[in-house]
Amino acid sequence: MSDFIYDLLHIVPLSLIGVLIPDFSAPEAHLYVCTILCDLLCLVCHYQKPKIHMMILGSLLVLAGSFCILNGIPYQHAWMAQTLIICLLCLIIEKISKRYRAFRSATALLMAAFIIVAAVFGMPLKKTAFLMVFLYLLTAFAEAIQLFWKKQGDTAAERHVVYIAPFLLVIILIMFGIRFPEKPCDWSFAINAVRQIGFRLESIGDRLDAGKSEKEESFYIGFSDDAILRGNLNIVSYKVIDAFSDVYDVAGMNIGGKTFDRFEDLEWKKSDDSDLDYRTYDLLETMAALMEYDKENTVDYFRNAFVNVECVGIRSEHLFMPLKSLPYIDRVPTLQKGGDVLFEDRISSTYKVRFYRLKRDIPDIGTLIAGRKAMNAEELEAALDKTGIEDREAYTIEGYDAYRRKIEEIYAEPVNVSDRTRELLDALLKGAESDYEKLFRIEEYLSSMEYDLKPGKLPKDIETAADFLDYQLFERKKGYCVHYATAFVLLARAEGIPARYVQGYRFPINTGSAEIRSDNAHAWPEAYLEGFGWLEFEPTPNTGSNNTASDGSQTQPQSDLQQDTGIKTDVTEEEKKSDPIKVYLPLLAAVSFLVVCVLIDRYIRKYRFSRMDEQEKMRLLFRRNLKMLKWLGCGMEKDETLSEFAQRIKEDFPADIGESIAVYEEAIYGRRKVNEADLALFTKAGEILRGRCLDLVLSKLKKKHRKS
Repeated sequence: MSDFIYDLLHIVPLSLIGVLIPDFSAPEAHLYVCTILCDLLCLVCHYQKPKIHMMILGSLLVLAGSFCILNGIPYQHAWMAQTLIICLLCLIIEKISKRYRAFRSATALLMAAFIIVAAVFGMPLKKTAFLMVFLYLLTAFAEAIQLFWKKQGDTAAERHVVYIAPFLLVIILIMFGIRFPEKPCDWSFAINAVRQIGFRLESIGDRLDAGKSEKEESFYIGFSDDAILRGNLNIVSYKVIDAFSDVYDVAGMNIGGKTFDRFEDLEWKKSDDSDLDYRTYDLLETMAALMEYDKENTVDYFRNAFVNVECVGIRSEHLFMPLKSLPYIDRVPTLQKGGDVLFEDRISSTYKVRFYRLKRDIPDIGTLIAGRKAMNAEELEAALDKTGIEDREAYTIEGYDAYRRKIEEIYAEPVNVSDRTRELLDALLKGAESDYEKLFRIEEYLSSMEYDLKPGKLPKDIETAADFLDYQLFERKKGYCVHYATAFVLLARAEGIPARYVQGYRFPINTGSAEIRSDNAHAWPEAYLEGFGWLEFEPTPNTGSNNTASDGSQTQPQSDLQQDTGIKTDVTEEEKKSDPIKVYLPLLAAVSFLVVCVLIDRYIRKYRFSRMDEQEKMRLLFRRNLKMLKWLGCGMEKDETLSEFAQRIKEDFPADIGESIAVYEEAIYGRRKVNEADLALFTKAGEILRGRCLDLVLSKLKKKHRKS
């Protein structure tokens, strides 16, 4: 029994760690119960004879496998099978650790290292998982002390661990009652600083390498406060932001960090330092336009939403926010700078942004935008009422006019292009009836090119915006988001349309939450359309157009099962009726497996029995008869001789039983040669005892039946 408890003390923590870290989609209470039951099943089978636990596990596997084949895999209950597999693996690990002490020490060290890494990198770790790691470490430490401690008497380390198990469990229960902090220590700043230092050192090393050609010069993908047209990009992926939102957008959602307005020396710069609240005036302008379009159903096109942002691997003075944001940020003081939102005094890693999500597949959106004029005072008041913004003094028609003048002054700066770029634009935009249609055509043209993170460094003779456009549009025709967003903004300004360059992150969010990584860094253009506001465009190939795709935010998503597998989850009444064959056939398969195992076992035993000599056959038959006598309540007592045993039971059993015992004693101690007649006597005694056992079982069943 002590061996069983010892194994259980090690297997249960291991298996609970194994099922809690992957975060199975199952209620925690069910997961704990299922894991412990699987551990008990595995250990019980392990301590049985090999053929018994093979038959039990085999029949369970046949039952589960045949059920899944006939009924399909029950996706929502797949965690049960995963739990059983993890428990079996933990049993194997425990058996290896029990035999090789160094393996247990290595396992304990790996667990300790995992806890340290989880704390430093802010990995989500459930309290129960941490306590199970701690319990395993305590048990391993206690066992190590027992092994190196010189003792007298009972020196078995395993039994000592079992004796102190209640004290270990009390320690774990006390720790379970202690309140743990909901969030781990924030090490993100240190981690990010180490990464940035590593990237900088590698970049310096690349530049000092005299044998490195210019074309091989490369940089790392990620958000940056600068916006230089670089060459090749290397992907280094690590988590930077945890986001949660009520928006469901599998195509992609943008959160902008910094905008740029001036392009010079092949680099985007920011000259706009206005403290006007661009974002709120933009929101109000779009709301006013949609209210003119369909006042009663504005919510169908422009839905109030939120996004929670938690920066875990980046530290920036800029807040990452979607377009059309409301002016207040929960619990964080901010300031405005040229359309960007910055932290006012101290950088916060967690904040909540409320915004309006624009549905872009509005019927006749091009006509709506083309017909709009600047927002008037009456429309501004109506938009303020609709959005619930109470600070009327902060948002006036005079402020809106100043905002529009800033846009014309800074973001509509003319761009000179070459003759062939002008010819391309004229041909591309011929017949376009509105600025919106022009932007749509430019976006479509650029997105038809090739996406490539290794386009090579720009040639040295590329110095101006016109040079870059010529090279990008007619020669290279490939690149990544920085190149396509730059080309879009320059082409839009060449047509007299205000536009700006934005850097931030783009990520799919189809389950309410998203893990934003460094390689989700993105750049995109935004264009201003008078009377409607700023619109995002997506000219980067293979990214998905912001202009034509619905954002999917108006309706809740399908279930994960429908999204991931396309399986129909609406079940008709006919489908709900279970087919009896699909239920009973797996049971029949499991029973058949057991029957086949029994028949094979009987055949093997008969074959082995036929190969034995008479002495071995006698020993085997006597052991079987002795087991049946014990089951009947007449087992051989300790220190009792065979003659005394035969004398004691002769009145309760036929003479053949006593004679077989006497023959066995004479053959063992008197060197009697066993013949066929002796074996026949043992066989007859076995038949008599089997009959008695069967009668005993039937009598017990009759008694239970009478009581019921």
